[in-house]
Amino acid sequence: MTDNLTERLSFYNPWWTSGQVPPALNPPFKRQLFTKLRQYLDLDRVIVLKGPRRTGKSTLYYQLIADLFERGVKPAEVMYLSFDDPLLRGDLFKILEAYEKFIGVSLSSGNLKYIFLDEVQFLPEWSAMVKTFYDKKLPLKFLVSGSAASLLVRQTETLAGRTIEETLLPLNFSEWLAFWNDNKEESNPLGKKVALEFQNYRLHSGFLHLLAVPEKELWTKMLQEDVVTKAIYKDSVEIFGLREPAILEKMFAYLASSTSGLASMVKLSSMLGIDRVSASKYLAFLENTLLVFPLRKYSPQARETLRSMEKIHLVDQGFGQIYP
Repeated sequence: MTDNLTERLSFYNPWWTSGQVPPALNPPFKRQLFTKLRQYLDLDRVIVLKGPRRTGKSTLYYQLIADLFERGVKPAEVMYLSFDDPLLRGDLFKILEAYEKFIGVSLSSGNLKYIFLDEVQFLPEWSAMVKTFYDKKLPLKFLVSGSAASLLVRQTETLAGRTIEETLLPLNFSEWLAFWNDNKEESNPLGKKVALEFQNYRLHSGFLHLLAVPEKELWTKMLQEDVVTKAIYKDSVEIFGLREPAILEKMFAYLASSTSGLASMVKLSSMLGIDRVSASKYLAFLENTLLVFPLRKYSPQARETLRSMEKIHLVDQGFGQIYP
């Protein structure tokens, strides 16, 4: 069993033998959040990165790992794991024991070790295990990431006062310009080139892996399969035990076709053929996947804001192209 585990650890950490992060995992373009997370590495906190599927959380972590090597951290002092892999969804203590045996150095001494735990929502009781190591003041720096917001919130309550959190969303317009190297006129928002790019941005998607796919039929298909289908049919079932994900997809399709609309539970429940309590739960599921988010109208008076009905917005403009 230990040998099999060591094989899995070696698979996810090729730099243990090569000494570097494979170039394919470490693209040159960096998100704005990279600099902030880099600064957080010096804090005595567990770093928690949330975000929808395929926003680039794993890539961001690979870039941080490559940066650590450039700063003098030894490859054996960094371990990355993805709990999307069911073979790793076991005991974190055993995983760290195997890691300790592999590097031949005690985790309780020596240089700081960096432990990256990706898609951590699939690892049962991860927060309690991380808390145990954190409270022992071992030279371990934990960075975790995940796609299910509410689960991460509930788990990080165990780590209250020990975390610092960020959310990675699809590209904003500033990042879109930087990616395409068309940001020379960024200071002039009325410039023709910027205005044209904004129209392109509005009609495409901010998910980074889709930017090189110009054909609308293809990138919308990929967006639906890579993000929507996995979030609804995989995460909602595996993490939250949802029994009828098809209803969730129907709700998402409705919201995507009428984005920024008022979240009327009466209308949603009638359209889906379910009661209002169930409709509220399904809407909460969608918010937990970080595919949609609610906003109330702004008012200088907090009372007016709280009284207003929520409007549901899509986290990415590309969803509106799937369900026009």
